[in-house]
Amino acid sequence: MHRIADLGLTLALLLALAAGCQTLPETGVSYELARQRSAQIHDLRYRLHFDLTADRDAAVNATETITCTLDRKGGLILDFREEPDHLLSLSINGNNIPNSIVNEHIVIPNKYTVSGENHVEITFLAGKQSLNQREEFLYTLLVPDRARTLFPCFDQPDLKARYTLSLSVPEDWVAVSNAPVAEEGTAADGRRRIAFAETEPLSTYLFSFVAGRFERDMATKGGRTISMYYRETDPAKLAQKPAVFGLVFDALDYMEAYTGIPYPFAKYDFIVLPDFQYGGMEHTGATLYNDRRIFLGEAPTQQELLDRAQLISHETAHMWFGDYVTMAWFDDVWTKEVFANWFAAQMVRPAFPAINHRLGDLLSYYAPAYAEDRTVGANPIWRPLDNLRNAGLIYGNIIYDKAPVVMDGLARKMGPEAFRKGLQAYLREYAYGKATWDGLIAILEREADFDVEEWSRMWVKEAGMPEIPFADRETDAETCYAQYAVLGETARLELAMNLYENLWRKRIDAARFLNWACEALFGETNPLIFGSLLGYAGDALRFSGQDLPRLEHTLRLIAEDPARNHEMRLQAFRSLATLGESDYTSLSYQLMLRFPDRAGTIRETQRSRIPHPDRLSTFDFVAQAAAPDRAGRDAFFASLAKPENRRPESRVLTALDLLCHPLLGAESVSRITPALELLPEIQRTGDIFFPASWCKRILGPQTEDSAKKEVEAFLASHGDLHPLLRTKILLAAGYLLQ
Repeated sequence: MHRIADLGLTLALLLALAAGCQTLPETGVSYELARQRSAQIHDLRYRLHFDLTADRDAAVNATETITCTLDRKGGLILDFREEPDHLLSLSINGNNIPNSIVNEHIVIPNKYTVSGENHVEITFLAGKQSLNQREEFLYTLLVPDRARTLFPCFDQPDLKARYTLSLSVPEDWVAVSNAPVAEEGTAADGRRRIAFAETEPLSTYLFSFVAGRFERDMATKGGRTISMYYRETDPAKLAQKPAVFGLVFDALDYMEAYTGIPYPFAKYDFIVLPDFQYGGMEHTGATLYNDRRIFLGEAPTQQELLDRAQLISHETAHMWFGDYVTMAWFDDVWTKEVFANWFAAQMVRPAFPAINHRLGDLLSYYAPAYAEDRTVGANPIWRPLDNLRNAGLIYGNIIYDKAPVVMDGLARKMGPEAFRKGLQAYLREYAYGKATWDGLIAILEREADFDVEEWSRMWVKEAGMPEIPFADRETDAETCYAQYAVLGETARLELAMNLYENLWRKRIDAARFLNWACEALFGETNPLIFGSLLGYAGDALRFSGQDLPRLEHTLRLIAEDPARNHEMRLQAFRSLATLGESDYTSLSYQLMLRFPDRAGTIRETQRSRIPHPDRLSTFDFVAQAAAPDRAGRDAFFASLAKPENRRPESRVLTALDLLCHPLLGAESVSRITPALELLPEIQRTGDIFFPASWCKRILGPQTEDSAKKEVEAFLASHGDLHPLLRTKILLAAGYLLQ
C-alpha cells in the first residue's frame, strides 16, 4: 500500500517536472499558481455535461471539454479536489495522457500542449460536496473555490470563461442554469436532456445549475420576463409572489439607471430553496434565495419586509458589482460585497418612506460591524490571502457591514455625482473582466479633490473602532439611563448601542442594565429600536445570570396591550413564542429541552402540525439535539463529526443552538474542545460562512469561566492553526475573552 502511494507520488512529480513546475503545486489554489495561470491562459471555454439522478448515492457521470489559448507552449495545471478514481479519462489535442490527481491538481505536461488553441477532453465522476442533493432537488454552490470539488477547472476568479452546459435529468424534473435553455428533448430511457446556451464570461464561483421538482411562475415588466422557481405550497406565502417579483424589477431598474449599463446578462431567473445556506447567492441567470427570507411568515413586520427588500437589492446589485466586474483575487472579495450592501441601502429607501433609515443603517450595518470590531479578533477590511482554500475565512461582518459604512463615508466625501461618475467609469473600464481595489481607487482618485489612496489606507487597511471611555462608568451609565426617555429616535438608539457596547465589554453592571432595558422596552414607541432593546435585554439576562420573570412580565404586558403598536406587540408575542408554525417549531425545541419527560409527546404534537415535507425533514433532524437524555444528545453531536451529517448546514446551526444551550451548563461547555477540533475539517468541507457560524453557536452562549479556560487551552495547544481560523474563534469568544 505504501509502495503504491510512493509510485503515485513519483508519477506526479515526473508530470509536474514535465509541465515545467519545479515542485508539485500545493493543495488548494495558491496565489503564485493563480498568477502564473492568469498570465498563461486566455479565451477560456468549458463545455460540460452532467448525468443527474434522484438517487443521492448514485455516481454522477460527467464529461467536459476545456478550450483555451496559450500564448506559448507550456504545461497546464487543472484543479480537481476529488479522489484519483474520479478521473476516468484525460486527453489533450487528441493525445491520451496518464490519469493523475495529486495535491488536488491534474498536471498536463507541456509536451502535449501547443502555442495557440488547446482542447482538453475529460470524463469524470462529479464531486458531491458542492452538489447539494436533497430528496427531490439539487443545486450547486461553488463560491469561493468549490468549483474544483465538482469538475476539473482553473478555479480562480480572474480566469473568466464561457460555459455551455447540458444536463440529463429525471423526466419530471426541471433545470435552471446561468443561460437560457437552448434545446431540450426526451431520451430513449425516458429521461430529459436539457441543453443551455453559452454564457457570458463568468468566474468559476458563479457557474451554477439547479434541478429537481419545482413549480415555476413568470412575470413581465417593460419587455423583460423573469422566472421564479419554488417548492413552497402554502397559499398565504405564495400570495407574496407579486411583491417579490416587484422587488426584483425595481432593483434592476435602479441599477440600470444608476450605472447607465443595461442588465449585462441574458436573463434574471431566481430559485427559492428550502434551507439554503445563505440569504442569497448572485449566480447570473440563476440567483438562489433562502425560502424563509423570501416567503415571510404570517403578519411580517416592517423590518422583515425591509430585510427581504435589502436582500433582493443586494443580490441584484451583484450583477454589476461582482458578476459583470469581478475581483481578481478573493483578498478583494469585500469590493463586491461593499457595493452590494451599499446599493441595497440606497434602493430600499423610497419603498419604505415611513421607516427611519438612519435607524435602519445603525441596526443593519453599524451594530453587526461593532460585534466584530469590539473583539480581540478585530481585523481590517482588506486582508491578504495566500491560498483560495482559505478564501471562505475572509468573509464576515467587517466586509459585509463595516465596509458599507466606510464606503458611504467615501461617497459623501466625494459627493454623489463624482462618486457615481467614478463607479460608471470603473464598470466601463473592466466590463466582463477582473479588477482590484487599487484599480478602483485609481479611478475614483480622478474624480475626487482629496487623497483617496490615503483615505483607503486608514479606513480599509487598519482594524478596530474608536473608543471614548466613561470617566466614572457606573455614574455615567446612570446618567445615560436617565436621559434615554427624553431623546429623539436616532439619539435613543445610538445611546442604547453605546450602553450595550459597555455592557458587552463588562464595563457596566449587567443586572442594572437588564432592569433599565425592561423599563426602556415598556416605554419604547419605535419598532426598530424595540427590536434592538429586546436583543440587548436577552444578552443582559444571559450575562447577569438573572431569572427570566422581570423580562417575561414586561413582554407580556406589552403583548397584551391593544393600544400599543402592532409590530411591537408582535415582537413581544414572538419572544414569548406564541405564534405561527415556525414559532411553534422553535418553541417545541425549547420545551423538549426543558421538559425531557414530555419530549416525546411534544415532538409528535409538533410533527403533526408541519404539512410540508422539507420543513418536516428539518424538524426531525433538529429535534435530535433536544433528545430527553444526555446520551442521546451526545450521540447526535458525535454524528456531526462526519461531513455528510452536516448537511444542510442551516439545520446543523439550529441544532447547535440546542446542544450548546445555557440550560445545559457543564454539558454545553464539554462540547467546546471537540467542536473546535473539527474546525479545519469544517472549513475544508463546509460553505464559506459555516466556520464562523459554527464557532458562534458553540461559543456565543458561553459565559462561565470554565468555558473561557477551554477556549484559552485550545488556542494555546493549537499554535499551528491557520490565522484566519484563529480569528473566527477570537471573534466568537469575544465576550468570554474580554
